[in-house]
Amino acid sequence: MRLFFILIFLFLSEAHAIQCEWWQTKVSAHRVGQHERQGHQVSAHGRKEHCREKWVKADFFIKTFKDRPETGVEFTESIKAWKKQESEDVLKTLAAIPEVYEMENYHYYRSEKSEPRGNPATIYTLTRSMILFDTFFNASNKDQILVHESGHYLYEKLSIQDKLEFMTASGWTKSIVNRSEKYLPPKNLIKEDSSVSQDEDYANHLELYLNDKATLRTKNLKVYELFEKRFKK
Repeated sequence: MRLFFILIFLFLSEAHAIQCEWWQTKVSAHRVGQHERQGHQVSAHGRKEHCREKWVKADFFIKTFKDRPETGVEFTESIKAWKKQESEDVLKTLAAIPEVYEMENYHYYRSEKSEPRGNPATIYTLTRSMILFDTFFNASNKDQILVHESGHYLYEKLSIQDKLEFMTASGWTKSIVNRSEKYLPPKNLIKEDSSVSQDEDYANHLELYLNDKATLRTKNLKVYELFEKRFKK
C-alpha cells in the first residue's frame, strides 16, 4: 500500500511539473541568499521551479519567427516554415547583438533564395519584415548580416536632417542633372554597392561599425564619430 501511494505521489508531481519550451531550461526550486540588487538589499527567499531563457530575449524573439506572412503582408519571395535548428541559430545570433541595433523591431521569415540577387537576407522596411534565405545559415557573419538589414530600416527612421548629416559624412554630393537635384555617391565607397542608394551605404557602414570599428575609423572618421554618438552604449 505504501508503494502505491508513493507511485501516486510521483505521478502527480510529474503531472504538475513545469514543462519548458525547447529554447528554455528548467531551473529547480532553490533558496536565494541575501543579496544586493540595484542598490537595494534583498532578503533571502525561496524560488519556485521555473523556466529560464537559454539566450537573451529568446521568449520574445521566438514569437517574431513567422511561418507565413501576416494578414495583408505580401512578399515576392515564397515563405517556408522555420526548422528548429534554424530558429536556434538565429536566437543565439540575436542574443549577441546590442539593443541599439533594434533587432526587436522585426518579424523574421524564411525563404529558399533571394531574387534576383544571391543575398543571404532582405528586408521590407514598410512592414518591418526580414527574410532570411538558405545561404544565411552557411554564413559565419550572421550578426553582421542581420545588422546590415536592420540598417536599411534605421536609415528610413532618420529625420531629414540626420539623413543629410550621414550623407555629408559619407561623402555624398549634391548636383544638378537635367535641371533636377541629385545626390552623387562618394568617391571613396565603403563597399562597391554603397553607390546604389544612401540607405545601402548606411547599412554597409553600420555593418562595418559592428564588426570592425577600427577599420571604419580609418576609412571614414566622420561616419565613425557619427555612429559613436548614435550607437555607442
